[in-house]
Amino acid sequence: MDVEDVLAKEYGFWELTWLDGPHTFITDSRKKKLSYWRERDLLEYHLNFRDRLFLQSASLCNRMIRTLDGRPYSSFKDGYLSVHDLIKEP
Repeated sequence: MDVEDVLAKEYGFWELTWLDGPHTFITDSRKKKLSYWRERDLLEYHLNFRDRLFLQSASLCNRMIRTLDGRPYSSFKDGYLSVHDLIKEP
């Protein structure tokens, strides 16, 4: 299964266009950033950090897109994928 299959099946992004190598793509809604994670512990730390930051300041630097069944990431080959809205402006 390649990354496009995972994005379609897990996130519902059936039509996407790659913009900047394997990390940035656009869907019918907006630009997205794809992150690859090799270590689950590091990914979990990132998720917990984002949750704590949001609870303390009520702001996030970018929105994490959940899978269709509500998970914050999906398995991919020997690691994990997370998808975020791509926001360049502060």
